[in-house]
Amino acid sequence: MTNNRHEPPYPISSKNVAVIFLGHDQKYRGDSLMVKIRLKRMGAKKAPFYRIVVADSRTPRDGKVLAEIGVYDPTKNPTELRVDNDAAKGWISKGAQPTDTVKALLKKDGVS
Repeated sequence: MTNNRHEPPYPISSKNVAVIFLGHDQKYRGDSLMVKIRLKRMGAKKAPFYRIVVADSRTPRDGKVLAEIGVYDPTKNPTELRVDNDAAKGWISKGAQPTDTVKALLKKDGVS
């Protein structure tokens, strides 16, 4: 075996590659995924509106989401709130935990 800088010093097989790439994957380790229903801030400075989203609890507030299930705009008069009730109930039945704010908004919209 030549000592080329572009070659690793150990032989690569598909098994080694899988271990390297899946080593930190949640499903690979068998950990459960904590899913939250929360608000994602959008809009301009001092003019926010929010999307009600389903996301992994470890992602940042405005990061990657699993699904968008509604919109909340507190700046309008009256406040705009649109929620896909079927999607919200479906995610809650799968174990997603709404935050306190989202729980209050869902209650206001009639999702139990």
